[in-house]
Order: sequence, then C-alpha cells, then structure tokens
Amino acid sequence: PEKPVFTPPVDYEIATMWADSIVNLMTIDEKISFIGGDRIFFTTAIPRLNIPAVMMTDATQGVHLREQFHQYKYEKVLPKSTAFPSPILLASTWNRSLARQYAQAIGEECKAGGIAILLGPGMNIYRISQCGRNFEYFGEDPFLASRMIENYVTGLQSTGTIATLKHFVANNSDFFRR
Repeated sequence: PEKPVFTPPVDYEIATMWADSIVNLMTIDEKISFIGGDRIFFTTAIPRLNIPAVMMTDATQGVHLREQFHQYKYEKVLPKSTAFPSPILLASTWNRSLARQYAQAIGEECKAGGIAILLGPGMNIYRISQCGRNFEYFGEDPFLASRMIENYVTGLQSTGTIATLKHFVANNSDFFRR
C-alpha cells in the first residue's frame, strides 16, 4: 500500500504567517546577510531574533562529509556516512517505497550530523551521457524520475531534514564543473 503524501508538522498558512512576521522584524542588512549565508554551508545566525545558524550539505546519494571547507571548520562532524547506490540504480527499481526509505536513511544521517538542509536531490533529466553530474540524477524518464523524487523528498522530510530540489533543467554539460 502506498503511504500518504508528506504532511508538514505546521499548516502552510500558519508557517507562512510566522515566517512573514520574522522577516518583517529583520533589518535590510540582516535580510541580505541571511540570504548570503555564512561560513560556506551555513545560513547566517541572527541572535537578536533567536535565529540560529543552520548547516547544509551536498548530497543526493548520501551525506557529503566535510571536516572543513577551505578555512572553515565544522563543529559537529559525522565520522562517516553511507555511500548509497546512485539514484539511477534506485530509479531502475521503479520502487517508490524504496526511494522513500533510501532518503529517510539519508535524513537520519543528516540529523545525526546536525545537518538541517540537504542540498539535494538533483532532479535534472539525463540528456547527455557525458554530463558530469549524471550521478546525482534519476534517469531520462520524466515520469519515473518525478515519482522517485517525490518519494525521496517525502522520506527525507519525514526526518525533519529539508530537501532542496536542484538542477531542474539544462544542467546537462559542464567543463571542469562550470
């Protein structure tokens, strides 16, 4: 039996009103600082409003571990993480329930590492076989990919970890990741 679609812990209208009330209290400098981030892979803390810094990490097939990034060291580092099979292998199962469980396991690792936001899943459609980021995607079939990603997001967010859908379209080729 198929599980119900993810239900957020707070109603969308209430969450929107709460977020708007906080944004209205922020100065323009705080707003700019907040969207710019801090210490690579963190949002900017705003102590005046009790807004903590929030950690993010890259991933689609598991938590990308970083002990440091350039000059920045992280407070809470996972000693190891699971390298899950690539999403194309997950998609080849056509098993939406497995996609949910796969992402839920990733979300549990995020929680263990204090990671609130996962910069994934990647959801571009395979168009060029040499694309350097194909390892992050779920294949060339838009229907299959969308159903797998839908369940991935639901599984991930069931742990309280925020999914960030990325690479929607036209990220098909790169030259030294540019």
